[in-house]
Amino acid sequence: MGMATRIYGCITELDYGLPNSEIQSRINANNQKVIEKLPSKSEWPPLVRKMFSITDNSDFPNESPNFAYGGRIIHFGANLKSVEYEWNEWKDKFENLLSELISVSRRSSFYNRIYWCPNIRMANKIRRSK
Repeated sequence: MGMATRIYGCITELDYGLPNSEIQSRINANNQKVIEKLPSKSEWPPLVRKMFSITDNSDFPNESPNFAYGGRIIHFGANLKSVEYEWNEWKDKFENLLSELISVSRRSSFYNRIYWCPNIRMANKIRRSK
């Protein structure tokens, strides 16, 4: 028997300020590709494609609100069984993923009934595309 551990958060994509520009398209395409190449299954602790989703205006073509104002949001979450024992391994996988994304902020939370880590705000490192 184990305990559910919640891991969740969001990554704010770099917003170049010109929604239809070539550079914004390259940023969006890079991040989409990085998320899509995550495996469907993973060694424990898992970091898999189904944990992630990107909110994109193209998903809502006839809606008036801009769902990507200031940058698209890549959100993630999972309830895992007792992953706190492998927190450092999961965090290493997550940080490797972040190193491939072009983003301005990252925030994640880790919680279960016994252990609690406060919100973790990763440094605002902007990776330049190649």
